[in-house]
Amino acid sequence: QDGINHYLGHFGCDIRIESVEPKFPSGKASVHYKLKAHGHEIQLGLSSADPSFETVLSEGDKYTLALSFFFARVKHLDDLAGRIIVLDDPVNSLGNSRRSLIEDVIRDLRKRGAQVIVLTHDTRLAALIWRDKALNKLGKIVSLQVERVGAGKGSKLTSWDVERATQGQYVHDYLALADFIEKGGDHKMAAKSVRPYLEQRLRYLYPGSPFTTRDTLGVMIGKIRDSKAGSRLKALESKLAELDSINGASLPEHHAADDVPSGSPLTSD
Repeated sequence: QDGINHYLGHFGCDIRIESVEPKFPSGKASVHYKLKAHGHEIQLGLSSADPSFETVLSEGDKYTLALSFFFARVKHLDDLAGRIIVLDDPVNSLGNSRRSLIEDVIRDLRKRGAQVIVLTHDTRLAALIWRDKALNKLGKIVSLQVERVGAGKGSKLTSWDVERATQGQYVHDYLALADFIEKGGDHKMAAKSVRPYLEQRLRYLYPGSPFTTRDTLGVMIGKIRDSKAGSRLKALESKLAELDSINGASLPEHHAADDVPSGSPLTSD
């Protein structure tokens, strides 16, 4: 009971279990307990008349309760050396704040000597663990992914490139352009990256108003052109001709061929 409530508190979940009693119905061991949410006792299971487990708790709360039951089983053990603890999708249905709290528990399990295997679909959790300095000091972290071999051939475990998998669109577009400029890479991929890269570049250089995340390059050019004296965008006025040229040259890449019948075929030139 203490262990479960400890982890429920750690995860910021206002649920507690109380009055834990062993029972032996028909000679079989079981445990009966009361559940409180926000200080109010709720019925276990489903009740149409009173607040109950099924109607009061969110999916995230139910999952947090299950996690707390799981972690409580090893809380009293100081030395976990030789033990393997497998966590299957530990942030399922949980909010962003609980992701870092799960990482805290994983770090504690490693400090106590356990080998921890985390299976997850959550790229952010996997990246958090991989970058965790304290975890890296405790031993090597191996990042793997399940990769499909081919139709009907099943899957295999391969190394997972965390840096590449977690790079944002801005970095992806930058690298596509750099690859084309420096190595003569895929010109079609580079052409598709021009506008989104430039749009995001302008947002980074001039964060906040008047640029928004919904503004296209054309809209941004219009805001620069309409900027008043003293506006921070006024400094970009000298770039308008170049921006107009880039906007016009890259526009066909964002439409079907029939939309730009006068457009010539895209070449590396």
